[in-house]
Amino acid sequence: MKMRNTLCLTLLLLGSGLSLPTQAAAASELETTMKSLGRQYRQVLETEDPARLQQGLEAMHQAATRARGQLPERLQGLPADDPERQTYRQGMDELRTGIARAQALLQAGRTDEAMVAAQELKSIRRQYHRHFDVK
Repeated sequence: MKMRNTLCLTLLLLGSGLSLPTQAAAASELETTMKSLGRQYRQVLETEDPARLQQGLEAMHQAATRARGQLPERLQGLPADDPERQTYRQGMDELRTGIARAQALLQAGRTDEAMVAAQELKSIRRQYHRHFDVK
């Protein structure tokens, strides 16, 4: 019995130790994705060229899609139905919807409206960064 308990404890400790680098790598991957998203957003806001705007919006949509599939470190380990995890995914979904709206306006030749829609993405970022206390 004692040997079995020791073996279980050893396996538990090894297993938790193995998950730490994985969680750290996932958090680092999310950070990289979010930084890419931010860079693309700055480029979108700075351009007046519709082709570059479309390219930037597409890159943002791809990054937001990747980020939705990742979790911030503080949310890892929480149950899938945890309200904080749901709020994170909701924010990423709102962002992706906003980006898609700007893309649709751009494809319809309504560049000025697409730029306004892109600028409105700031409010989504601000809302969820405030919620999750992201600086």
